[in-house]
Amino acid sequence: KETGFMYALVVIEFKDGFKKIYVFTGKALLDSGLRDYIDASIYTEGSLVIKSPEGIEHIVYSPYVFESARELFKKIGELGDKYRLSDYEVYLERIMEYIDFDTII
Repeated sequence: KETGFMYALVVIEFKDGFKKIYVFTGKALLDSGLRDYIDASIYTEGSLVIKSPEGIEHIVYSPYVFESARELFKKIGELGDKYRLSDYEVYLERIMEYIDFDTII
């Protein structure tokens, strides 16, 4: 049985009709001295799909090795924060779709 694989998908929608989809796959590079996967180096491959009113563009990134899973998760979080702050209105609209106000009040 294989372990130490991960898959991440970040979807960002903009109010002007653009959508960016970041797709990452990763594999932990295990070392016998590690106590936790979070400390393992991660080999990643990724791509970006940009959907706009003009069409679809696909960008493939070069493979990269992160020093640890913590570093990878931090980068994914920074990516989400960057766009969340730049297009906050769309972010709030998406959150509002999932809130059940009847159960909160």
